[in-house]
Amino acid sequence: MRPRLLPTPAAAPSPLQALLDCHERIRRFCGGMLLLCEQPDPDDPRVVNTAERVARYLRVGLPLHAQDEDESVTPRLMALALPDEVLAALAVQQDEHVTIEALRCEVVLGLERVVTHHTALPVVSMGHLTPLLLSHIDAEERLIFPHIPRLPQDEQQAILRELLARRQSP
Repeated sequence: MRPRLLPTPAAAPSPLQALLDCHERIRRFCGGMLLLCEQPDPDDPRVVNTAERVARYLRVGLPLHAQDEDESVTPRLMALALPDEVLAALAVQQDEHVTIEALRCEVVLGLERVVTHHTALPVVSMGHLTPLLLSHIDAEERLIFPHIPRLPQDEQQAILRELLARRQSP
């Protein structure tokens, strides 16, 4: 029997890449909300299935990402000498997280009612949440995230460990 080479372990993602991956998921689920707004038939099984998947992401995934930013990224970036524009962006990010959270809860409740009772979709709430999320993550990527690589390596690794720990099953 001939020995086989073991595969090279995949490199751990950087915290920046992990956050950008989260933003791609946000974009995908925003696309799901836009589809639901275009086809709001709560009796269509595809609509119910999409509503269920979007509600699950908004209930679990999006709050984890906000926690990543609020608890792991922002405090560490605040320790750097940042330009005023970035400090202002961090403040806006914090304020928008409050608004996003309120809308997120509203949309989740509405989508859960669609799944369980086939009620009308929360089109208005989704119509407010989607553009807010998209502009929010765009601003983060342009103004805030470019400063993450400036953090010392040990701080970047701590961010990554915290992000991964939040996603571990209890």
